[in-house]
Amino acid sequence: MSNTLIDNKIYNWIQQYPDRFAILMLLIFASITRWFMLGHPNSAVFDEVHFNYFAGFYYTGQYYYDIHPPLGKLLLALSALPSGGIAPEDIVRAISTPYPSDTYMAMRSLPAFIGTCLPVIIFLIARTLNMSLASAIVAGAFIVLDNAYLIQSKLILLDSMLLFFGFSSLYLFLLYRKKQHWGLLVSSAILAGCSISIKWIGVSFLGLIGLVMIIDWIKLLWAKGWNITPALKGKLFILITAATYTSVFYIHFNLLPISHHQGDQFMTLGFQATLKGSRYYGAKSLISQFSCPPNYRHSLGINTPDTEVKTSEKLACQISFTEIEKPNFWQKLVELNRTMYFTNQGLSQSHPDASKWYTWPLMSKPLYYWYNNGARIYLLGNLAVWWLSALAVIALIVGQLKFNLGLRKEAFWILMTGFSANLLPFAMVNRVMFMYHYLTSLCFAILLLAFFIDQLPNKNRWAVGLITLAGGIFLLITPLTYGVNWYGSDLLWFLRFFGWHP
Repeated sequence: MSNTLIDNKIYNWIQQYPDRFAILMLLIFASITRWFMLGHPNSAVFDEVHFNYFAGFYYTGQYYYDIHPPLGKLLLALSALPSGGIAPEDIVRAISTPYPSDTYMAMRSLPAFIGTCLPVIIFLIARTLNMSLASAIVAGAFIVLDNAYLIQSKLILLDSMLLFFGFSSLYLFLLYRKKQHWGLLVSSAILAGCSISIKWIGVSFLGLIGLVMIIDWIKLLWAKGWNITPALKGKLFILITAATYTSVFYIHFNLLPISHHQGDQFMTLGFQATLKGSRYYGAKSLISQFSCPPNYRHSLGINTPDTEVKTSEKLACQISFTEIEKPNFWQKLVELNRTMYFTNQGLSQSHPDASKWYTWPLMSKPLYYWYNNGARIYLLGNLAVWWLSALAVIALIVGQLKFNLGLRKEAFWILMTGFSANLLPFAMVNRVMFMYHYLTSLCFAILLLAFFIDQLPNKNRWAVGLITLAGGIFLLITPLTYGVNWYGSDLLWFLRFFGWHP
């Protein structure tokens, strides 16, 4: 077969299936950027010290405590299974400490794979919202070319999983609205539950989907009168999401039946009584307080479980006992979630790289992740991606409110609601926060930028220009993304120019 004939077939295929070609290109470039130098650095970076540690407990069976739901750590532990699992000696507990084995590579491969798929999901959402091919390509390409998304996709972190599950849920729901296939609705609900099971902020996707359902129901009532079916679908969606979330904890508890001091101290004595090896395992009561005569010798102790009290001690001392009631699964579920909530609320310690929510779109406080011999990793986004998407959000809001540009399209309010729901609630959060908390809103901002481009003439030219600009900036700051020193400089000049480094 001649080269000309092959070229013609490829060209015809591209012409016939432009969306498939765009998806293929996004996957290729996302794969290159996510899997390139996946093993570098071979030492722990930022919160990898937490999540490789937590994932390891699923192989020892020891109970641990974390402020986030367990699905992310469960999946990280599962990703290490083909390589033999996570042994205690594989775990690293300090940033920049070298990993003793290649197990970390298996765990990094999961975020890398998920991060490779995210640009395609964003592209598909744009197309499902009836954006042009050029605009949708910009949305997907900006995810590929954003350095912050790349960093989160190359390390043992949770955000890539949160974004993938959440936006996949939104995509399948939007697709369900067009095709009315029950499988799409059920799958969307399961993925929404998975997103919440990674981090609680994932509930924003459930809220957005719920809002769209309610508006659709109101439109249906206005057009055709009373219909209970949408309400039943909404209840089913919530039930499936809740069942998914609950199932994750059921697996979590069953895989961690053994006591470990890291987790025990956060839980009630009743909870601890269910953990093998705990001081209170199987205990039925303990001494809560006692009072004995001075100089009276006794063997009593506060919080001592199932103490055998001597007859003399019963006669001489006043002793109070507390009964220990072992919780069932539902009680353990409520207790752990309540503890997670109050711990999150109590995270008041400071951090030099902490930032306020209103500074995130401007990227004024990048997060320092790693350093070694002049090479650095910063959670620093692509300037074109972050700043242009922020400008697009402002332009769309001003255009709608001041100039009444007729932007009341469904895509606009869905995306703007998603953006706001993932940013504005942080105004009420008092705990320490970082720039990566903006990543969900940034996805919506990128989609809003794509929507903005869709309102312009010459969409293709805008798409090419913006992708070229983002690509140039991406290449400029890749040393700070991959933790290398390619340009014979540690890029301190670049960081200091924008006030991002002391």
